[in-house]
Amino acid sequence: MTLLASYSQTSFIIYLIALISLLSLFTLIGPYFIRKYYHKTKTTGTQDKKDYLLLIHGIAIIFLGVGRLILAIFDILTDFNSINYNLENFWIWKIGSSFQMFALCLFFVLMEKRLLKGRDKYILVIFYLFFWILGMMMLDVVIATNFIIIATILTVYIPFAYLYIAIISEGRVRKKASYVFIGFAIFMVAALLTGEIIIDLIAIPLGITRIDVHIIAYTIKIICLLFFFLGLK
Repeated sequence: MTLLASYSQTSFIIYLIALISLLSLFTLIGPYFIRKYYHKTKTTGTQDKKDYLLLIHGIAIIFLGVGRLILAIFDILTDFNSINYNLENFWIWKIGSSFQMFALCLFFVLMEKRLLKGRDKYILVIFYLFFWILGMMMLDVVIATNFIIIATILTVYIPFAYLYIAIISEGRVRKKASYVFIGFAIFMVAALLTGEIIIDLIAIPLGITRIDVHIIAYTIKIICLLFFFLGLK
């Protein structure tokens, strides 16, 4: 069984609108958090943990945006079809994926350090790095993507870390942590939607194309970034 190989011009236009909207949010929100960090640092004269959190989130969001742009170029060049994946364009996928995986690694290490304080010897981060590196070593895009999916699943710790903060906190802190938890949770869903294992399971039963799944994933990520902004603004 194969996916519908073609897609309409309308679908491609909708895809571009969703992509541009998503990249615009990455471009606005990432630098916003970084500027806010330096503004607070300049105003208070200190770099407390809350400010440090803003800096890491700002940098990570920028890396996510750059990675998404590169991966979008890869998707367009391959016509959103795994049949067209080859060694000539594989390096584009590797670079884009590495930008995104590095961003998730920043989130991962930050929450491990703040909550577990290294008591677990960063074992989850080590496994994450293992599957990330293993994925980058693969010569087959489908196999490599599957390893990246495994690494991404490990980052489920991140939204639950924010959920824990929301549970143990009160008032404004609980509200903000809840927003970030929702943002991360739906980001995980969107990130997994376009994995080679999962995208077929969604597209084939629904009778839609891969580009339609990407549109759905981008829409979810736009919502995710809005929750990030509400939680960290």
